[in-house]
Amino acid sequence: MEDCAQEETEQRALEEAYARHDWGQVAQLAERIILRHWPDCTAPSLSKVYYYAAMSLVMQQVTEEEGLSLASWWIGQALSLPQSPAGEMLLSRVLGDVNISRHDYVAARAALKRCLNAFDKIALPSGDWLERELKAGTLMALAHVEGYLGDNTAGRDHYLAAALLFDNLPQRYAAYSSALHSEHFCASGTVYGVQVMNELHRGVNAIFADIKPLPAMTAASLRKRQHRRLRIGYISGDFRQHVMYQFYSGLLRGHDARRFELYAYSLGQVHDGCTDAVAAAVEHFIDMGDAAGDYAAIAQRVREDEIDILVDLSGHCTLSGLPVLVYRPAPIQLSGIGYIHPTGMEAVDGFLTDGDTAPWEYLADWESLHEAPVRLRSQFCYVRDAELPCSTGAPCRKNGYITWGVFNRYEKITDDMLDAWQEILRAVPESRLLLKNLIAASPSGQWLMQRRLQEHGIDSARVQIENVSSNYMERYLDVDIALDTYPYVGGGTTCDALYMGVPVITRYGRRYGTRLGLSILCSAGIGELAAATMQEYIARAVQLAQDQELLNALHIRLRQMLRSSPLMDVTRYVGEIETLYEWLWQQRIVK
Repeated sequence: MEDCAQEETEQRALEEAYARHDWGQVAQLAERIILRHWPDCTAPSLSKVYYYAAMSLVMQQVTEEEGLSLASWWIGQALSLPQSPAGEMLLSRVLGDVNISRHDYVAARAALKRCLNAFDKIALPSGDWLERELKAGTLMALAHVEGYLGDNTAGRDHYLAAALLFDNLPQRYAAYSSALHSEHFCASGTVYGVQVMNELHRGVNAIFADIKPLPAMTAASLRKRQHRRLRIGYISGDFRQHVMYQFYSGLLRGHDARRFELYAYSLGQVHDGCTDAVAAAVEHFIDMGDAAGDYAAIAQRVREDEIDILVDLSGHCTLSGLPVLVYRPAPIQLSGIGYIHPTGMEAVDGFLTDGDTAPWEYLADWESLHEAPVRLRSQFCYVRDAELPCSTGAPCRKNGYITWGVFNRYEKITDDMLDAWQEILRAVPESRLLLKNLIAASPSGQWLMQRRLQEHGIDSARVQIENVSSNYMERYLDVDIALDTYPYVGGGTTCDALYMGVPVITRYGRRYGTRLGLSILCSAGIGELAAATMQEYIARAVQLAQDQELLNALHIRLRQMLRSSPLMDVTRYVGEIETLYEWLWQQRIVK
């Protein structure tokens, strides 16, 4: 009786601590009650206690594996007990989020699917707030997990389903833009793939159909502007440590301050050393992170700053500035550098590209889009730290075997790519494959990768699977040849590999996004390593592996080749951009 009374007292104290969000007290009381029942973990009264215990860790933002594993176990215990559909829905959603934090995407997918199944058992009025918000959020989380696991078709469909449920404009756009991102993994490189991508991208305009643009600016009013220099506004959510920093930092630092006045509109909330570098490179750094979802307010600020040319650097990526462009705050609006397909948006006048990704013979692919291709010698300029060690030669000369490297994200690895790599490994005996990506962060992810390798006839003894790490760049020094993915090719990884002296084999199609590797290799002077078919891709890889003299020479010379190429020629790139800006402005003010 005394134990029962004590537990009732602790249960009340637990409820009170949970209500006031005293998470430390919640954890202490929940653990005390659970331990009192140990080893009997099945008492029905423990169901809510398990949930409270897990939530105490979640809300305290516990990040170490031991704490997250404990939270996962507690929720699993609660779910093993009888639950109402609402309880099952809530518990499985939290379990999914916890397993995402653990990078256990296999377990997270199972939990989130269970959450959606439980949701369907709950009778809710059509259009209920809970359906719109909670179900949409769960669909987003599931799509995110499916992307990590390489099931991009399912991820795209779940993102689109979430976009239909969200009422909030930023959330709806975030869901739709995520679907666009997923389609890069799915759409073929053929004419049909071009049509699918263009249609899906044009669909984003419907999300912003109710937005009323700011008053239009006439050529006469623009000629009356008093500022002496052209005002260029760059807008992005990625002014921080991010892969795109290597591609926009040279542009921001290289502008001629006598002719151009630079504004950077930062939509992110993370501030780091890269943020400080951006702020130092421009005359006006405007931190709009707290207003990132208030597109109208940001657009009004751009209009008040009298920006002449507004350039979006993120495309349809997270914290994109594209919704701001819908308000037409600037007379000329461009996009580029941070996205590998035309935006499809009616508010974008031009898309920065080059002749390899957007060749003249494929001009018809742009006819259904509002924006025009703006061709540069290279669509971006890559900048890297000179302190990184240089390759002293191909590792195979020391190892006695070829090491293939794939540092692209796991979701880019399609079954077709695994088949191609199996053929390459078969054609080059004793060669080995190094896979380095986030899927290796959990045992279940490694098991998933190993199972896929086995299904495609690849001997797991010849494959090394590694998690991402801080020595990512230096790890390239152990790779002889990098193998690109398709149809979602590498961009940053391709440039990084070349900079570290590693030649890259890539494949390209007709669709814009598949041609980025081709563009990079052509700029670097090794366009012959790009292949138009999978058989050519395999053949080029095998041929290079068999010519170790050439391979060694490339390892020694590639960095200098890259530095001498248009891809790293900051002065030439910025000068070309500036000439473009001035020409566009002159065209605009005489209309």
